[in-house]
Amino acid sequence: MKHCYLVLLFICFVPALAVADCEPLQGDANGDCAVNFNDLNVVLANWGTTGPTGDINGNGQVDFNDLNIILANWGEACDPDCQIPTCP
Repeated sequence: MKHCYLVLLFICFVPALAVADCEPLQGDANGDCAVNFNDLNVVLANWGTTGPTGDINGNGQVDFNDLNIILANWGEACDPDCQIPTCP
């Protein structure tokens, strides 16, 4: 029985260590692992509101700061598989 627990611990925690350095993609407002027109549209559709949708920097206002984050990261993409797995 101890071996089963060790295998479960290995399966659950070792993959998490392997991807622990994955960083969220700055400017990815819709979570599709790309900074593009879709993210720009999220910010523009929520312009002048308090968010949270479109408030990229989390300051409570959808404004030029959020737009600048998208523009600074325009065209960037991330690995969609780069996430910390969860254990059953």
